[in-house]
Amino acid sequence: SSGLAPRLTARGYVVSVIRKLRKVDLFDYKSAQKHLLVERTEFPSAVVNITMAYLYHEEPPKSFGINFNALTEGTRLDVRRKDGWWAEGLVLSVSGTESLEVEFKTNENETIQERIKPSEKYRLAPLGKFTRRRDGSSSSSRSSSIGFKLNDDVRVWRFAPATKRKWVPGVITHIIGEQLQVVYFFKKVKPYTCWFHLRSGEIVTND
Repeated sequence: SSGLAPRLTARGYVVSVIRKLRKVDLFDYKSAQKHLLVERTEFPSAVVNITMAYLYHEEPPKSFGINFNALTEGTRLDVRRKDGWWAEGLVLSVSGTESLEVEFKTNENETIQERIKPSEKYRLAPLGKFTRRRDGSSSSSRSSSIGFKLNDDVRVWRFAPATKRKWVPGVITHIIGEQLQVVYFFKKVKPYTCWFHLRSGEIVTND
């Protein structure tokens, strides 16, 4: 219907402007929205706001299916490193409902031990969910047909800083198997570089 055309046109307009915003580091929602309303031409502000809500929707991805309080010593699981990369890990100890200590390896085969709190359970997933492909092979295998390319414009559920996580636009800078490295900005500060898994629901195309 004719009612859909302006919205789709406005969406294309906003996507093109977002690509320009990257150059001036206006990556947070309010700055981008203000910039769009200043730059808009024939599009009513309501259409721009609807489009912004679509591109920056605040609905979080689904949880990864981990019951933090049910984890016990010796449980094997997937652990997300502080740079966002998923690795196979092991629960070493549990301190009631307050925290648990996990162990996992880096890409350089270095063993890391960290204490994770319930508020950080987004860093935990059932064993193999993000470290194994559906065919059972390693998720970090370099051969992959994942549908993303280097330099693609994407939206990610911001991994860092972890407070008030939200959707932000970014660019894919590296791909290893099903894990994608993305650069994004937050409040015009230095860029953040984090890994996101293809099947996590935390990365979507921006087109």
